[in-house]
Amino acid sequence: MRRWIHVPLLGLAMLVGCSRAGEPMPQAPELSAALEAALDPVEAHSTAEVRRVLFTASVIGVAGPRGVTLELLSPSGDVYERQVETLFGSAFDVQRVEFDLPVAGTFIDQSGLAGMWTARLNLGDEPVALDTFELQP
Repeated sequence: MRRWIHVPLLGLAMLVGCSRAGEPMPQAPELSAALEAALDPVEAHSTAEVRRVLFTASVIGVAGPRGVTLELLSPSGDVYERQVETLFGSAFDVQRVEFDLPVAGTFIDQSGLAGMWTARLNLGDEPVALDTFELQP
């Protein structure tokens, strides 16, 4: 399930100045982010069969370099893991980063951490996108 969260960033929403031709500079787009989780292989659902969960985050409206953090919340709601990647592009570009959560043969599989998981993408301390995925026993 993909959810979009729009968060305006003060100071980045407007660029002040003029282009060389004397025309106003374009405004940076409002911050927008999406996060999508995909099980690998696609047809697998149990903790023993799912090799990994791949996460693709897309962000626009943020100039890099800027860190983004993926927080993975276990079915109990506890933070299981945090992963950090860096955005390097312009605020005008859609920037994509990928994260990877190994499952089969890991603590998740061995401890039977089945249930609904939540993946939360944060920019600084601000959550900007969420997705959920389910691992079955």
